[in-house]
Formats: sequence, C-alpha cells, structure tokens
Amino acid sequence: MDLPFLYHPIFQSLVLPLLLSLAGIALLRTFFGPALAAAAVGLSVLLSAIWLMGWSPRPDSLMQKLPWIFGSGWVAGVALSVTAAGRLMQWLVLTLVWLLASWWLGTSSLAFALVLAAAGAAIIACLVGSEEARADAATALVLAGLGLAGLTFAAGSLALFQLALLLAAAVGGAGLWLWPRARIRFGAAAVGVAAIALLALAQASLLLIPVRPDALAVLAAAFVAPPLLRWFWPQGRLVTAPLVAAVVAGALAAGALALQDHGAGTGSSDKSEGKPDDGYYGK
Repeated sequence: MDLPFLYHPIFQSLVLPLLLSLAGIALLRTFFGPALAAAAVGLSVLLSAIWLMGWSPRPDSLMQKLPWIFGSGWVAGVALSVTAAGRLMQWLVLTLVWLLASWWLGTSSLAFALVLAAAGAAIIACLVGSEEARADAATALVLAGLGLAGLTFAAGSLALFQLALLLAAAVGGAGLWLWPRARIRFGAAAVGVAAIALLALAQASLLLIPVRPDALAVLAAAFVAPPLLRWFWPQGRLVTAPLVAAVVAGALAAGALALQDHGAGTGSSDKSEGKPDDGYYGK
C-alpha cells in the first residue's frame, strides 16, 4: 500500500512524534504509573529520528551519530528515574553523558569543547529542578526546540530543522499531560533525552552549518527563565508559571532568530562548501 504522507516532512517532524508521545505516555501511565510515563518522550524522539534518518549500526558521519546519542540520553534518563536518583546525581550522570556525546561528535578546538561542556552542564542544571516546576522546563524545551528549528532552517539544513522540530513536538506531547494540571512526572526519563538531544543538535549546527554562536547563546538563555521565575515568584500558580515561562522563552527564541537573520555565522571549518551534512539524503 502506497502511503506517501508517511514520508511528508510535516508528518515526520510534527505529527508522528506528537502522536507517539501522547499515545506512549498514555500507555506507560496505565501500566507503569505517572513516574515513568514521560519515558515515552525519549521513545518518540528516537523512533521518529530513525524513521526520518534511518539507523546506522556503524555510524561514520556526524548525522548518523545523532540517533545513537538520542538513545544514550534516553537510557540514562530512564535509569535515573527507575532508581529515583536525586537532583545532584541526575545532573552528574546527564552531564557525563553530554560530555561523552560532545566528544564523540567532535569539536573544532579545545576552547570550543570547553564552552560546549560548560553550556551543557549549565542547561542540564536548569532542567533538573523540582518535580513541581517541570512543566516550566518542558515549556523551555519546546520553545528552544522551535527556536533551534528556525535557526537551522535559516542556515540551510532541512535535516537538522526536522530533527529540532520533532524534538519540540515530542516534548510538547508531554507538555499537554503537564498543563493545566500535571498528570505525569516530567522527570529524568524525559529531561535526559530532551536535554542531550537539544545540545547535540546545537553542536551539530555549529559544526555543519552557518548558525551564529551568539544566536544559540540567546536561545540557551531560555532555560534560565524557569529557574529565575521560581526564584522571584516561589508562590506562583502552577497554571500561570508555565505561561510566563513560555512568554520569556518565546521572546528569547525570537531574539535568536533575529540575530541569525542579521548576518551569517562564522561556524566551523568542518563545513564543506556551505553544504550541511544532511546524512539521510543518500548516505
């Protein structure tokens, strides 16, 4: 049976990950409870990425490595949720996973590697917050994913654009379970894969396409909004706080896009004649 819509970019990047996330959370919540239900986010990201790009048993390009990195973030996050690890342990493990993933992807210089390591550790620290505030974290992840999708589209990579978009859609599915009333826990099982995937896509963008580093820095600031909101507004209502976080994160994402549109980024020498390594196009 010929079903061409299954290969349409909108289905691959939005419909499939959103449906997998929503249905997967409902299924896992029924059989394993709300604590592990958000593990469906990682499954949605991984399965959608494989449907989009395929799976290489022996990845030899940066793009082929991305599904493996998504999977490692998901496995680490699920293990942390199953063992009920505390916030410090979650931060340590996920930061270690990110450092290994960043090293595997490759960097253009030691300074670049150190900046990526510090930025990743800081973003993960912002995401590993209290359970009550995880709706804010999901909001920041969705807006940052959409912002990164916009940056990569403007810089000319359809593959990275679709991957960032499917990440935002998968996390958005969990967000519908978190707001206006939390019916699941957006714990490490979801934060792990979402954080590692977003960081890996940002690093791939810097290495492969002319994305402005300062635009990515502005986008990264979206993750500071929820912790600051909780700091200055500790009694904020659970229904209202994610909306405020969304406004701030959305404004930062718009600012990042404005910076990208202002001029071409400097990027890395790993770019090959301006053509991104869109690995699922014939590789």
